[in-house]
Amino acid sequence: MKKARLPMRWAACPAVLPVTKQEYVSQNARERLFFAEKIADYLDTLSRHADFEKVVNQVLASVGDFYQADRAYLFEPAPEHDGHWNNTFGWCAQGVVPQRDALQRVASQAVSRWMEIFKKEQSVIILNLAPLQQASPHEWAVLERQNIQRLIVAPLRENGTTIGFIGVNNPRTCIHDNTHVRVLASFLLARIRQDRNEHRYQVLLQHSNEDLLQSLQVDF
Repeated sequence: MKKARLPMRWAACPAVLPVTKQEYVSQNARERLFFAEKIADYLDTLSRHADFEKVVNQVLASVGDFYQADRAYLFEPAPEHDGHWNNTFGWCAQGVVPQRDALQRVASQAVSRWMEIFKKEQSVIILNLAPLQQASPHEWAVLERQNIQRLIVAPLRENGTTIGFIGVNNPRTCIHDNTHVRVLASFLLARIRQDRNEHRYQVLLQHSNEDLLQSLQVDF
């Protein structure tokens, strides 16, 4: 009887494996579809709406919700403080205290490690804040004040220069996956270029009209 049970047990295994594999493939397909839908939403929002501020706020809310994060944000260089950074846009989950006002003119020492990582076209992923207390104390102090334990941050890079960065704090899902943040950074950079070119065009058009009026000796 003992010898009869072993073949029966082994014979049952192949019947289980296809079901497990099918479930895995199905889950993977659902995740890929959901990812594609979210990316399509980001692209649609960034390309369809004219108001840049509303666009950024909507997309940050979407990416923050996807990661189930406490906050999602965009940082840009502080105009009058070289090497410093301003939190220009931010989204917070319900019940989370906003930090935007406290994150103006963030000193370069707090993000110097990030800048080196950004130069390599990579994202910053922190899964545990504690080791940074000794390794990068300025960075640790800024993050610790915000009760941050985990984060994902991706750069906006143009012509070899970091012109901004976006990220999420304390993500609860996909904590090792920077894909959404990186894709959003790419789309956002394209939108910034679009708005900049549109502004330049309007300035050029205004100057051209003024030159035309001057040549016709028309007062304006």
